[in-house]
Amino acid sequence: MLSKINRLKKRKEFNYIYKKGQVAHGVDFSVHFVRAFKPYAQIGISVSKTVGNSVVRSRVKRIISEACRLNIDKFAVKNYVITAKPPIVDKKSTEIEAELLALLKKNHLLKEGNLTQAVKQETNTTKNVDKKPLKILGEQKTQNARTKTGGEKVNQQNKKDSLQKTAEGKTNTKIGEGKSQQKLAKTAKNSAKKPKSGDAKGGKNV
Repeated sequence: MLSKINRLKKRKEFNYIYKKGQVAHGVDFSVHFVRAFKPYAQIGISVSKTVGNSVVRSRVKRIISEACRLNIDKFAVKNYVITAKPPIVDKKSTEIEAELLALLKKNHLLKEGNLTQAVKQETNTTKNVDKKPLKILGEQKTQNARTKTGGEKVNQQNKKDSLQKTAEGKTNTKIGEGKSQQKLAKTAKNSAKKPKSGDAKGGKNV
């Protein structure tokens, strides 16, 4: 149930709102509203005999009152009279609450703070959804960069190994050439020391 400070009970208050206020029509009820008498929202609930017998009317009034209590902080600071219509009898409490909020929103009767908060929440949700692909894309770029860097390192190492092998090959070639030259020099030296065949027999033949 609504708290006492948020309830309108006097007939003259109802009549003033019906006469001076504006009205918003929904499927299950109408909402009359005027500027507030006090610095908070006050609500009156009217359920006529056209809705049903006393048991049905009591149930409908209780459901509307509970829907208002749960959402009282969302109501703009005005005075309201909510008048039930016969189709409301077949509706569930959740459906009644949803239609009430939809009707208030349609007629700009919800507090701006609640609307701003809802917009901010929706914006934050959208930003988070947008950030996820960017985050995934950033991770993919980082992974690709790491793979590329690793490949470059491997190529550099292979190049370094190739250069080292080439240098070793050149060194071995130089060593081989040095040994060949030493052999040739030794052979030439031995040839120079070996006496000629004529000298060995004691002189030239006459």
